Formats: sequence, C-alpha cells, structure tokens
Amino acid sequence: MLAATGAAAMLFGLMSRALEITLDYVKARQAFGRPIGAFQALQHRLAEMLLRVESTRSAVYRAAWCIDTGDADTALAAAAAKAYAGDAARLVCGESIQMHGGIGFTWEVDLHFYFKRVKTLEQLYGSTEAQLERALAAAGY
Repeated sequence: MLAATGAAAMLFGLMSRALEITLDYVKARQAFGRPIGAFQALQHRLAEMLLRVESTRSAVYRAAWCIDTGDADTALAAAAAKAYAGDAARLVCGESIQMHGGIGFTWEVDLHFYFKRVKTLEQLYGSTEAQLERALAAAGY
C-alpha cells in the first residue's frame, strides 16, 4: 500500500510539472498574433489536464491520510490513487507533448523524460488494471 501510494505521489509530481511547463509554453508561444493559450481548443485541453492533476492530488492526499491514521480504507484508497494517477499522468504528459508540437519530444524540452518516467511508474507496484482489481477486492466486490 505504501509503495503504491508513493508511486501515485511520484506520478502526481511528474504530471504537475508537465502542466506547469505547458502553461508557460502556451503563454509564450505566439500564433496569428496572439498566444496559443488564447485559443479555446487548447484551453479545453488545459482545463482537462488541470482537472486530472487536481483529482490526482486529492486521491494521493486521501491515500496518504489513510496510511498516516491507520484508516480501515487504506488498501482501497492506495489502490484507487495509484490506478487513477497512472491514467491521469499518461494523459497529462501526452497532452503536454502534443501542445508543444514537434519540439515537445526533443532534448530542448524535458517532457519526453516525464512521459518515459510516467510509463515506467504506471507499471511499477502494480499496473492500473491490477490496482483496479485490488480496489474492487478492498471494497468487497
């Protein structure tokens, strides 16, 4: 449980930083005389990324609180946090690369490192599917 929560926390950190880098980029990058972050299509994608980051934050905090207090729902909270964080981090880091365009997967921007780490951590300490099975078992299903 502790390892799964730790992996979820690392995923949260990676996706948070990827979002920060992307926000800085869309504010600075100009297209058609204005920042690309002013375009509604990108704003919707950024809003979805922020939603995933903040939901992961809540799941990780809940799992950490359960571990700290010895709550009976610790197994469920840890498995749920890891399962959600894996999918969310993959989406956020993938979208970050997409919003940077071709430069997003070059040595000039570190996003490809984040994406590779997310893919590794997603499988470490139990894949998303394994964590979903653990969460269901902990919930009594």
